[in-house]
Amino acid sequence: LEPAIMGETTGGPGAVELAPDEQVTIEKVMVARDAMARIAESSAGDCDRAAKQIGAVVEHSRELLAASAVLERDPDRRTWIGQRYGARILASSSKRMALIDRCEEHEGLTRIFESLE
Repeated sequence: LEPAIMGETTGGPGAVELAPDEQVTIEKVMVARDAMARIAESSAGDCDRAAKQIGAVVEHSRELLAASAVLERDPDRRTWIGQRYGARILASSSKRMALIDRCEEHEGLTRIFESLE
């Protein structure tokens, strides 16, 4: 789930409704994103600690992240996600970006964040 989905509109509001299991998947992904954002915010520049903790969240959430990526390939589902979670996605992304800026030379974090793309 990347911030780019926030402005995309292909089918207009309500063009598609995610199935209940898809909604659960997205909510679980958002919980993982929120956890990564909290870690990024609380790391206070401790890149090693942040890498270890964020790496654990990513590893634990790998299947959910993959399922979310499949959902996002559909433009209407992507719009639905953006309409409902756009602000939350932006907030968590900005916290992660601040960590990336502070730890830009940290190979472990770089690998983790590259694996999310």
